[in-house]
Amino acid sequence: MIHFKNLNNGDGFTFIEVSLAVLMLGIMLTAALGLQNSSFTTIVKYSERLRSVLMLKNVLFDAAYARAQNKGYAQEEKKVTEPIETSLRYSAQKVPQNSSLASFADIFIEKADATWSGVIRQNKETLITFLYQPPKKEETKA
Repeated sequence: MIHFKNLNNGDGFTFIEVSLAVLMLGIMLTAALGLQNSSFTTIVKYSERLRSVLMLKNVLFDAAYARAQNKGYAQEEKKVTEPIETSLRYSAQKVPQNSSLASFADIFIEKADATWSGVIRQNKETLITFLYQPPKKEETKA
């Protein structure tokens, strides 16, 4: 005949102790996942913003290249579809007469805008630069 030892010796955990441990573990994991989700959302938002700023810098570099080729200041607008559909716009204009910079001759305001649909809302980023463009000297023939 087989004899079993008494398994009710009181050395185990009660149901309430196990339930409380699982509840505390669930609360800690919920807080950790919430923090991870918040961090991920922030990272995505700033990566989209950085991507748009780099695209705007490329727009400004393209405009500088066009000026170097004597193409002048052209208003430009284009759409980029990869990785996120983004609308880019470039404009250059002389400083307005009511500006404090109007006393300086040949100063231009370059403005580049990027607009894209983000995770939550429509986003817009703007880069503004001031450019001094001296007047071209006419060559004299001897």
